Amino acid sequence: MSTDSGLQTARDRAARAGQALLDADNAVTRKEFAAALVDLREQYSIESGKKDYNGRSTGYRTTLQGIYEEVGFDESNTALMSGVRYHITKMVRNRLREGRSEQEYLEQCRLYGIKPENPDVLRKTAQARLRAAAEGALTSTPIGPVVAAESTQHFVLTLDGLDELDGEELRCLRTALADLIDRLPEALARVDARYDGLADRTAH
Repeated sequence: MSTDSGLQTARDRAARAGQALLDADNAVTRKEFAAALVDLREQYSIESGKKDYNGRSTGYRTTLQGIYEEVGFDESNTALMSGVRYHITKMVRNRLREGRSEQEYLEQCRLYGIKPENPDVLRKTAQARLRAAAEGALTSTPIGPVVAAESTQHFVLTLDGLDELDGEELRCLRTALADLIDRLPEALARVDARYDGLADRTAH
């Protein structure tokens, strides 16, 4: 673990950032809180002296819980916590990459059990699934529409990652959602017709 003064400084910064996030929840305050938590994780070590980038050490978890209680942070706010975790993952990847070759970076990701994929790529993949659900009719593959519908439902209910989208991505997403709204009545009608048809067969 780091020095007591270094730990206290990191803890105080995390507490201030957490309070700022509660006062004004936006992309900037989420990033600042995430950065403070990554700095705090660096104050703790796990086996072989590695920094606790995963945030799993008892010391870090105890300190974090104390910060949550101090500022009145609500961990049940899933949308907020998801946004913070998004930034934490991105920042940890960046720190694992600093001063290392690509091969060394990949090895660090392996040691920490972190997927090396850029979260921006993962987010765009999720967005592509949403757009596919908006633009496509039901496919002949049974699992296809189920996965697409669940992916769309998750985004609509949580708005996960919305604050991180840039202007062009927001434009594309808005178009996809508008198309989805237009197609929903027909899609629901087709699903109901299919379901009613199966129910009639079962009854006979």
